[in-house]
Amino acid sequence: MSQLSNFGMYKEFMIKAWKFRQEIRQHQEWMEKYAAKRGYTLNPHKMYRTNLIIWLEENKRLYHRQVCPCFEASGEAELDKQLVCPCTFCETDVETKGSCHCGLFGRAEYTEEDFRDAEAKVMKSYRIPLKWQGDLLDTTGQPKDALRGLPVPDAMHQFKQARNQRAALDFEILCEEEQSAQNIKAYVLQEGIRADIRKLAEGWLLRLNPEGER
Repeated sequence: MSQLSNFGMYKEFMIKAWKFRQEIRQHQEWMEKYAAKRGYTLNPHKMYRTNLIIWLEENKRLYHRQVCPCFEASGEAELDKQLVCPCTFCETDVETKGSCHCGLFGRAEYTEEDFRDAEAKVMKSYRIPLKWQGDLLDTTGQPKDALRGLPVPDAMHQFKQARNQRAALDFEILCEEEQSAQNIKAYVLQEGIRADIRKLAEGWLLRLNPEGER
């Protein structure tokens, strides 16, 4: 990852950490209570935890429910209900892997080093080499999580990563599912950016229009 991408990510983090400062405190409170109730350990690394909370809050505003920060809404009502953080898959993840998928909650005996290992696994899964074809970001063909049946990383996370590389948004996005294209369209519309979606043989193509109005 280039220094420019790292700078873009850090700048975005600082802006959003200030924007959501009140929500971050609120999420922190319920997370501490949930961890204590379930006998879990909450990830002690403030910056990592804060980043997850930012994504959680963004999901809450986008989907009107606090969908797990590691996933986007699937469009399937029952699955999306199960994805609400703390998700129904959390217990199985903690029991089988030691921590939840995001590395937010861990077993009672989880150490700081255990959480660092969990974070490293998450970063390896989500910060992938993006598939660029000229001005096209191909988000299709990613492996799927065994419990949820959803791609890792999904189209939304790949799009967010791409923004740090090409802030001008001068590219198109190919999505495997129409719902993913609709999610990204709704996300950029919050910033006043229009987007058009059309069906292709390979999937759903999202064309951004940064200069467009609401």
